[in-house]
Amino acid sequence: MADDVRVAGPADDRALCDLAAACPMRGPVSYCLEREPSFFALTALQGPRASVGVIDADRAGVIDAMATAVDVTRRVRGSEHPLRYLADLRVRPSARSQGLAGRLLRRAARDLARDRMAAFGLVLAGNRAMAPLVAEAGAELFFHPIARIRNYSVFVAPLGREHGAGEVVVRPARRGDAADLAMLWNRTARELAPLWDETSFVRHVDATPGLGFERIWIAERRGRPVAFVAAWDASTIKQLRLVSLSRGLRFLRPAFNRVAPWFGSTRMPADGDLVSFAYLAHACGETPADLRALILHVRRELAGSRCLYLDVAFDARDPLASALEGLPKTSIDFDMHWVTPRGIDPPELGPGPVFFDMSIV
Repeated sequence: MADDVRVAGPADDRALCDLAAACPMRGPVSYCLEREPSFFALTALQGPRASVGVIDADRAGVIDAMATAVDVTRRVRGSEHPLRYLADLRVRPSARSQGLAGRLLRRAARDLARDRMAAFGLVLAGNRAMAPLVAEAGAELFFHPIARIRNYSVFVAPLGREHGAGEVVVRPARRGDAADLAMLWNRTARELAPLWDETSFVRHVDATPGLGFERIWIAERRGRPVAFVAAWDASTIKQLRLVSLSRGLRFLRPAFNRVAPWFGSTRMPADGDLVSFAYLAHACGETPADLRALILHVRRELAGSRCLYLDVAFDARDPLASALEGLPKTSIDFDMHWVTPRGIDPPELGPGPVFFDMSIV
């Protein structure tokens, strides 16, 4: 049945956007990550060698299931290593329990075996629906746990402990900083991070809608860059729509909205509304204190704006996560896995935390 998996093209863009909008993520905060106005706009940022496998519905112009595979290079023990990133596994609710996800996974297994490549991907922690999908892939695809990735939403409202690194100076980046930023990134890079040089970093910033060097903040100590982060509003290519809140959060929302203006925060949206937020993309630093100084600065810069929170993810083992200590935040956990076909062993990572940037999901 895997022969009905085909590779999507530009003519499928609208159907892919519709499928993304039809597949909310359920949890204490249920939301839908929409990909308007073009599904492929984000895919192009994930990597130049990307393909989206789809299974068509019986109705013309409707897609029932999809999965994305992106060929990337990532840091493994200090060197660049070719890998595949698996993402966007979605099945329309009305088409579930028909084995569509299993067929997409089996297609992914055959492609990985053909190319002699290992892949990685994320699964929502505690996602019981994933177990039968893994079983559907049978003995063709194997999942090996790598790390627990904790995705934080740090509220912009200036509450919590605001202490930072006193001797750090924060300023906006300039294009001329690209070489220094690439060197800092590579020097502090976690396992599975992309590695950049000046040219590739400039190319990435210029290709990212809504980014630009003016959105990147640098922390300097005695004139030397020690941390940087990009405050990226990705709403021109993807949006987050709130579906519903848990009972506790629904109870909290009216109280939060009453006091939000006092603290320079926007109000929590109603169910069905879009959520305004920014990614703390490409966060890196020599120390948690250096990164914390940047995050506090970005929060102050965005106070009074429509931005409700800042989105950033860390490996649960990553010392940089302590940069968020005492700040008002919530979090959602994901499990990162190696995904390999039979006969391919996953690369052996070095010790310490791994990297994953939620802004590319």
